[in-house]
Amino acid sequence: MAKTAWNAIITLGSIGSLNEISRTSLLEQARACLDLSRRILDTVGSEGDAGGPLVEIQVLNGLLKSESK
Repeated sequence: MAKTAWNAIITLGSIGSLNEISRTSLLEQARACLDLSRRILDTVGSEGDAGGPLVEIQVLNGLLKSESK
């Protein structure tokens, strides 16, 4: 879900179809989903191969932080 929100931010933003309110809402949704994903993986442990979901969470978290500046 976090990736889907991020993709919408990038896609809609690149074609000029994203107003500031929608952008802010999508960023909040992406952060909330990312936080929940992180909490789940912190509880159940890492999943998959090296470079799996935990690394993807870190990458997306970095992208979201850079987007809020």
